[in-house]
Amino acid sequence: MQTALEEARASLATLKEGDGSKQQESNDLKREAAKIQKELSAKEANVEVSQSLLCWLYADGQSLAGRGEALRAKVSNSRHKVDEAKSSLAADKSENAVLASLNKLKAQGRIKGFHVSTLTCV
Repeated sequence: MQTALEEARASLATLKEGDGSKQQESNDLKREAAKIQKELSAKEANVEVSQSLLCWLYADGQSLAGRGEALRAKVSNSRHKVDEAKSSLAADKSENAVLASLNKLKAQGRIKGFHVSTLTCV
């Protein structure tokens, strides 16, 4: 009976040691779970910030696209005005060259005079 009691005590001591190591392992796992939960919360906050930044960038990109269209229209309008100015300048140069030539002929006495009409082209 003494040996059975000693065996039971030895078994109890072994179980207590096993229980102590299991308790330690359980505490370690709880700390690890808390650490992972903190990391998860930080990552979720980071995702929210990233999503709001992405939305802002998308909206900014949309406004820039609209602004680009407006600038293209303005450039096209400016080019059209430049083309009209060049055309008008070429017409004026041509008209002035004809007048200069007629004045030269009149000064040389080769023609008696000439009449200039002021027609405008639309």
